[in-house]
Amino acid sequence: IRDRHSYALLAFETYALIVGDVSVDDPLIQTNFKMLRKQIGKIEERRTYFYSSVIFAADAAVAQLATDEIILKPGKVKLDKSRKWKDNPAIGKKYRKLITTCTEQLVKLQWDEGGWSYPILDPDDNGKPDVSNTQFAVLALGMAERRGEEVPDEVWLDLMRYLPSVQEDNGSTVKRRLTLEKKKRTKKTKRKGRKVTNPVVGTDDLEVFGRKFLYYPDFASEDWNMTCAGLSTAILTRARLARLKSQPSDWEKQHNVDFDALWETLDKAVVDAYGWIMGHLTPVKSYYGLYSLEKVADIGRVKK
Repeated sequence: IRDRHSYALLAFETYALIVGDVSVDDPLIQTNFKMLRKQIGKIEERRTYFYSSVIFAADAAVAQLATDEIILKPGKVKLDKSRKWKDNPAIGKKYRKLITTCTEQLVKLQWDEGGWSYPILDPDDNGKPDVSNTQFAVLALGMAERRGEEVPDEVWLDLMRYLPSVQEDNGSTVKRRLTLEKKKRTKKTKRKGRKVTNPVVGTDDLEVFGRKFLYYPDFASEDWNMTCAGLSTAILTRARLARLKSQPSDWEKQHNVDFDALWETLDKAVVDAYGWIMGHLTPVKSYYGLYSLEKVADIGRVKK
């Protein structure tokens, strides 16, 4: 490790090794986790990539241990209602503790605007959230929730406020349409007497404009990667907010906003980001570009 800025890379490398089927009991993996644990709490600045990558690595460790349990003790495996493996909180407790700690840190690091940022190293730099850091934080928080962590509703609500602010206001009409794995129909979800329409993406009767996401407001950088990052973040945010049990009245009053109106804005942000991608389907110049597209297709359940 050259400096403490490299610990995020160490966490991500650890994640890659575990996913690549290196045993979590391997001495190298254990040494890596020991080094990462020592950094938690010492890193006081905004280390979004560090805490996110530690969650990735710890989640991968839990997943590997759970798979081993399924192979070695198939008779004790519990299935949920959809016949999928049910997460067992007793497996990988020390890694789950890491997930809990890093989740708490990520929640604290969210800006009032709703996004996440790089560390502020210059005392004269006030900093601002960006789409790149935000996508990592959201991916990590989504993983954490699947492991039973509770991420406050306000985190996702503030993301709904933030995302439209980092997308172009206007775009050209797009005629191409995508196909989802499962056809999504419009349906109504009642929430304390008010109705919220779930989105329909990729249908012929929907007007689509190509609007890319920006690195941060009024600054475009890496159009392809940032649009994929913003879109995948918006899809995850929308999916999480669809599970709200009640209308967030207190939050609406605090920020002087209307949830239903913002929900419709977020829907349109998703549709038009898909539109921008469909209008720019040309060979990308990097593996990161391919990963960005694969991430959108996976999270959005896009068939073609």
